[in-house]
Amino acid sequence: MAEETEKSFPFDSEEVDGEYDRAYIADDFARYFRAFITSGVFMKVSTNLQVLENGDMTVILKPGNLIIDGYRYENVDDIIIELEPADGVLNRIDRISGTWSKEDRDIHYTLQKGKPSYNPVPPECRRDADTKDYVFADVYIKAGAISVTQADITDQRLNSEVCGVANPFNEIDTTSIFIQFTKWLELTKEKGEEDVAALIERMEGYLEMLEISGDNQLKEIIQIMRDFENASKAEFRYWFESVQEIVEKAENGELLKLIYEEIYRLATEQDIENIINGTYIEETEVSGLFEVASKEDIESIIDGSYVEYNSQEVAE
Repeated sequence: MAEETEKSFPFDSEEVDGEYDRAYIADDFARYFRAFITSGVFMKVSTNLQVLENGDMTVILKPGNLIIDGYRYENVDDIIIELEPADGVLNRIDRISGTWSKEDRDIHYTLQKGKPSYNPVPPECRRDADTKDYVFADVYIKAGAISVTQADITDQRLNSEVCGVANPFNEIDTTSIFIQFTKWLELTKEKGEEDVAALIERMEGYLEMLEISGDNQLKEIIQIMRDFENASKAEFRYWFESVQEIVEKAENGELLKLIYEEIYRLATEQDIENIINGTYIEETEVSGLFEVASKEDIESIIDGSYVEYNSQEVAE
């Protein structure tokens, strides 16, 4: 009776009547491990069996370890998992798990394709005598998507309902932690979207203000240029009038008047042209000014040293 109701493990097997009396099967070892290690992923590192985006319609399953009912699974390198193309209209959720299979006598990763829907749900997490799924992640495939991002991947490793963390001796329910984390992530995402929306609104307001301010500044610049133009014209007129006044009052101004009076009293129009052009010459037989004035007379008129004298004084 003791042999049927009591079990102990492991002891060396001895041959008795041609057969070994301590024959052990795989489940004996699994029973040994599940006595003090709960099922789940080993979280020595945060990337243990983590699912990451790959920039296209594939994802990466990172290396790591998993134990299911005492049966151990190890992935030693990155595994590229190819996702089926997205539906053109409907969304879906694919599920990536570590799956214990009685039929296959091993643990391997599985990709379960979700059913396309406007409001999709992930495939069932199978837990029966033949198949046990421990879900690593769910991947949301948007309609018409040509790639998935990390935001499309929901990490399920801390969710004890579909996976959980392997622990020694007692089971720690990490579902509440997972729910809190998911809620925090959703709130953070919502807040981020609100912050982005607020930032965009502020930027639009700033751009509008800048546009108005720019128009006003441009108008001010144009007005300044117009004011400068008008002021320049006024200043020029003032300068010209002041110069004109100065010229009239100056010695040279008096000289010009003298030249005007004397030349037009003595000279013909041709004489004036000759003086202006510098072509006047002394000749004995000329008319007008040059009949009564010498070259020296003309020069004295121009330089202001000309004085009137009468013929009586000349005769004397």
